[in-house]
Formats: sequence, C-alpha cells, structure tokens
Amino acid sequence: MSHVRSLDDGWDELSRDHLARISDFVDSMDIRSPRRPIFSPSDFLGGYSLVLASALIKRFLKLLDLRRAESDIDELQVDALSEMIKELDGDGGRQYRLEIEPKIIDRASKYYTTMAVIWIQECDLIEYVSIVEHLLVQERNDCDRWLLQTTKQLLLDATYKSLVEKTRNELLQKLKGFSSVLREGTKADIRLVYRILHEMEGTIPAIVDSLKLYIQDCRTSLHSVDDIMSSWLRYQDLLKDCFHIPCHSLQTCVDTDSPDVDQATGDTRIPEVVGDKAVNPYISNAIRMAFKDIVSGHQDFIKEFVTYWDGVITSGDDIHNRLRQCCELLEFIDQRTYFYQCYKFKLAARLLYERSSLQVEQLSLSMIEPKIAADEVSSLRRMIKESHMSRDNNSYPQIHLYSKSTWPALRDYAENLKLHEEFQHGIEHFIQSQNNHLNRDIVINRMLGRVELEFDSHCGSKRLLCDLAQASALLLFTDDTICRATIAKRLGVSEEFAMSILQPLIDKAVLLSNGDTLTLNSAFEDLTDVTLDAVPTYRTATSVPSRGLEMDANAVIDANIMSILKSVKSMKRDDLLLQLSHHPQESILARIQNLCEREYITTSDDTITYLP
Repeated sequence: MSHVRSLDDGWDELSRDHLARISDFVDSMDIRSPRRPIFSPSDFLGGYSLVLASALIKRFLKLLDLRRAESDIDELQVDALSEMIKELDGDGGRQYRLEIEPKIIDRASKYYTTMAVIWIQECDLIEYVSIVEHLLVQERNDCDRWLLQTTKQLLLDATYKSLVEKTRNELLQKLKGFSSVLREGTKADIRLVYRILHEMEGTIPAIVDSLKLYIQDCRTSLHSVDDIMSSWLRYQDLLKDCFHIPCHSLQTCVDTDSPDVDQATGDTRIPEVVGDKAVNPYISNAIRMAFKDIVSGHQDFIKEFVTYWDGVITSGDDIHNRLRQCCELLEFIDQRTYFYQCYKFKLAARLLYERSSLQVEQLSLSMIEPKIAADEVSSLRRMIKESHMSRDNNSYPQIHLYSKSTWPALRDYAENLKLHEEFQHGIEHFIQSQNNHLNRDIVINRMLGRVELEFDSHCGSKRLLCDLAQASALLLFTDDTICRATIAKRLGVSEEFAMSILQPLIDKAVLLSNGDTLTLNSAFEDLTDVTLDAVPTYRTATSVPSRGLEMDANAVIDANIMSILKSVKSMKRDDLLLQLSHHPQESILARIQNLCEREYITTSDDTITYLP
C-alpha cells in the first residue's frame, strides 16, 4: 500500500499544479465571464483521472511485456499498478474487461506468434513443448497474481494458439520422430508431449503411427512369452501414466494433480482420473493391435503361453495379478480352441500330480471362462471337481482314480491289463460316486491313477508313489525275486509291454534287474515317485526333448487316438485332428493309417470308427 499512497500523493500534487496552470491560462484569455464557470474542479479531476489511468495502463502493459520476454522487472511495482488500476476502475471491472483485457491478450498473442517461429526451428520436440509448458504456467500464475480471473482462460487460449496451433505443421513434422522420445526419453518427457499437444489436430494419429512402428521394430528382441509379457506390461504402464485423458480444458496443461478451485466462480475442477477407462482409446487400441501382430507372428506362441500360464499357477507368487495379466494377452489369441486344448493338458498334469491347489485352479478357470466356449468351460470344471472328489476319498485315501470321459486324451495302458484285485474295491467305489453325477459308464484310466504303497524293511517304513499298473506289478512280489515272464502273464500283457510298466521302477532302483529276474530293493528313498508322465509333453520349435519321461512319439499318438475313439466310438476326421492339435497333423494322419492296417480302427469317407 506504500506504493498506492505515494501514487495518491503524486496525484494530489499533480492535480493542484495543473489546476493552477490551467486557471492562469484561462485568466489570460479575453473571455467574458459566463454565468457559470467553463470548467469545474470536478471536470478537471475527471480528465486528470483519465490521463493518469492511461499512463498507469501503459506502464502496466509494458511491464507484462518485459515479463514475457524473461526480463527482470520490479514485481512490487506491478503489484501496485495492478491494485491502482482496479481502484480507478470503479465500474466493477467493466473498463478493465473492455479496454485492458483485449490489449493484454493481443500483445501476448503477437509476441508468442513471433517467438514461436524462432523456437520451433531451434528446438527439438521435447525442448519446444517444455517452453510451451513453462510459458503457460507463467501466464497462469501472472493472471492469478495481477489480472482478473476473467482473463485467465482467454489468455491461456491465446498463448496456446500462438505457440501450438499456429505451428501445427512444424510440430506434426517433429512428431514423426516421436519414436525417439519413446526410445530415449523418460516417462515425464512422453507425458509432457501428450499433455501439451493432445488437443492439437493430428497429434493422436502421429503418436499412434510412431507407437506402431516402434513396437514393430522391437519385436525382433521379443524371443519368448516372458519377453512379450514384460514388454506388454511396460506399455500398459506407459499408457496409464502418460496417455490418460485429461479434463477438457487447456488448464490441464499446467494444473497440478490436486483438485483446484476457480477463485472467480468457486467451481471445483475435476481432477484427472487415471484408470483403464481414462486412457486414450486410440493409443490404447494401437498398442493392442501391435501386440496382436506380435502374438500372431510368434512361432508356437500358444504352446509357450500355456506353459507360462502353468508356471504362474504353480509358482504361487502374486497369482491373481499375474493371471489377470495373462488374460490380457489371451485377448490377442484367435485360436481359442487350440488354447483350450493346450490348457486342458496342462490342467490335467497339475491336478494329477497335485502341483497346484484346487482354489487356484477355480480362480484361473473363472478368469478364462468368458474367453472360451461354454462346453469347454464345463469340461474343465468337471476335471477340477473330479480331482476334488478323488483327493477327498476318505474310503481309499491312498488311491486317486480318474475317468477317461472327463479328462483329455491322455496316455493309458492296454485294455487287457489286469489290475491287482486290491484296487477293484476302490475302483468300484469311485465308479459309484461318479455315476451319481454322470449318466454313462465310467472307464478308469489306469495310468492316471496314483497309489501310495508302504514297504517295511530293516531301514524302516518306505513309501512309494506309483500308478495302478506299477502297483499291481509290485504286489505280485510274494518273495524278493520274481521272473519277468511271470509278471507279464499275471498282468495279462506281453513281456515287452510289461517292461514299459516296470522300467521306471528299475530306473529308480525300486527293482533290481538280473537277467530275466527282478529283485525288490527296499533301499530306495522314501516317497520316491515312479509314475510315468501320463500327460503328453508337446514340444515347441525351440524346446529340447526331455528324456526318461516321454513314451515313444508314435505310441503317444496311438494312445491318444484310441482313448478318444473308445469313449465316442466314432467321429469325424477333422474333429479328431482338432482334439489332437498339439501333435503335428502329418504324424496323426500317418498313425491313423497305421492303426487301420493293424485293424484297430476303420475309416469311411471322413469318419473314423473304433473296432472293439
């Protein structure tokens, strides 16, 4: 207020001095005295008020110009001038809005239009938008300090138009190199470019094109599902942090994250809300389409992806969030039936060998349920339910049994294999419980069944995990030694087939081989697991074949074909190929021909029929 008082004192002194001079001038003139004075003191005061106001306004505008040019100014003087102008305008700011406000906006527009031509040539994209942001922030702060609130939006609009809209062609040319910002810039740089330029016509298409090209260039470094997932998550994070939709106001270019209150209207501006529904849909769709191309062009992606999904479930680490991320990539897969087939085999392995909890499997199923067919969901749900019933079988807790009809075309032993009579009661109980839910005959898969046997020895009690056929063979040992031919005869199979059952027991030193005889060895490790992997392991182009766990490749395909046809008796060739899509189609057709020659099946037109 000291400046205001000094200006008031100057005004009084100026008024008295000028009144005296004008009075002397009038007295010197040969003018007859009128009935009333030509000029009254109030007339002089009004005229001097206009003269003084004009001088103050010119000085005020000059200081604002210097401020824009980044020159040092006396901000206290600007404070005083601003307050004096408001006091002189006694009409509620009408004079300010009609005379001063247009001049402020016009001078700012001309200055920024001139300077934009220079800056756009000398600066790169990040440098230029940083200048724009700085100037918008400065103009807004100056408005809040020295001008009326009615000026703020008009001045910001004029500034933005001069710096951005009038340089649109040059900025669009610079945006063609936006991929360099993605590659070398920080999140703050990317966010700044989008926030400042998103309202300019042509910005979003330019960013979309740059994103597509950049992601396509990066695809050569994405060698695995892990790489693709990491890249996808990076772009999702970038999308939410840098490309969210702001308020429909230029003030979002300069506002802070917190809600603000307009001092003139009292209205609260809506803060920016970052979320899936708040991101720019065009940029989001561009990223999705780019990754869809990556997924569709990646060899064996579905097989590797299901293996990755399997690893998430069995890891037990942040399962819910990581499964949600898997579902995002699942959206890019067109061959959902193929995904279902691969997923079903992995699910079977997890359930059979108890690699995951049933609660986690239910969670995973609930997430993929909207993305696959209803009958496929029902099939997976039956597998989980049957596994739950098998694990909760209180009558035979050491025996887990599974039906062929519910599970995929998994490996099994020959139909004529004779199981030990000790398992028949468990099988009958299982079939009875299943018949309560299914109105059809139940066939047990003997290779899927898992049994825990307990052996007593001088070293103490030992437990062994094996399948029904292996357990049936071990229970034939009334003495420590038995002949191979005897085991084959008692099991009702050939000696060659009997050896496929016994070989895992020999490999784990549960049985010791000596010519044609086998000896039971009780020195094996407790809880040794000798079960064969009944779930075929599909191989990708980059995978190394495993040893010791897989059956002969032709035998695997034969077992799968026969398992399917035994349950349905006959089916179309294309349907069979679809169910066995985890195997090469040429190999399946060759095995069908071989099975026909051996009179296991017949083919008529496009139909394949099982021969009992």
